[in-house]
Amino acid sequence: MEGSLENSLLAAVSALESLNMKYAIVGGLAVSAWARPRSTRDVDLYAGIPIEFQSRLQHELEACGFHVPALADELRQFGVFRSKHHTSGVFLDIFSATGPLGESILERRRRVVFGLAPAVAHITRRPGSTQSVFG
Repeated sequence: MEGSLENSLLAAVSALESLNMKYAIVGGLAVSAWARPRSTRDVDLYAGIPIEFQSRLQHELEACGFHVPALADELRQFGVFRSKHHTSGVFLDIFSATGPLGESILERRRRVVFGLAPAVAHITRRPGSTQSVFG
């Protein structure tokens, strides 16, 4: 995984975990872990985002280097919001996990063996392995 993409993923996960929010990595990063690696330039996540946490999440993402122009409005209107990491330019899309699809994704999420820093709660490193696997 490209360094800027990895750093943006870790920053987003850090913001979500600081608020004890459930999340799941989806999109190109998930496909790359389950099957053949695929080129991707953004980070896609599903997360349980209660209304009362929206402003706190925006603050945490901004503290982690993301520009978050319209979190509440985009969530209300589209069920997803987009932000961009200031340093890397990587886009982050966080989908609301409300409804049957989002709830199922969060219920079925598993730990990730990703080859990233083991300090991130849902991302761990398998000893001696460089293979990316979502398990």
